[in-house]
Amino acid sequence: MKEANKALQLLEAEGSAVVFAMAMEGVRDDAMSVEKRLDKYDTADTTQQTEQSIIDQLVDMIEALKKAQQDIKDKQNKPPQPNNNPPPPNRLLDILAELKLIRTMQVQINTRTKQQSAKYQGEQADDPLLQDEINNLSKRQAKIEDKLKNIATGKNQ
Repeated sequence: MKEANKALQLLEAEGSAVVFAMAMEGVRDDAMSVEKRLDKYDTADTTQQTEQSIIDQLVDMIEALKKAQQDIKDKQNKPPQPNNNPPPPNRLLDILAELKLIRTMQVQINTRTKQQSAKYQGEQADDPLLQDEINNLSKRQAKIEDKLKNIATGKNQ
């Protein structure tokens, strides 16, 4: 968890990769959830699905970074255009990459919510660990909504 927290600090300090930091935060939270489940010797479907979700999210994040690195290389190899406008500041991720990460996070939240609801019928789950995980998913959903609103209104600039 120390490594995840350090990565989060670096992303937050960078400033332009807010969605990327949010995705990393989700990975960290999922890893803590898996750790709690494994401490209880729970290796059932929920634990395995959460582990797979972590892997999928990390793969998506790596792909976004690779694309960002390629975009930076392409800009460096491209001759500068003759104009008087200053170049835009370099962002770690462009808006399209951020939206793709948001979509991936949304799909994962929806999938995990469906998985949990299929296992536990009724209004309220009685497992405290499950309650924490559902609460965490709810908080992530609210963050996604907030970030999308900021992107749409330009407040993320």
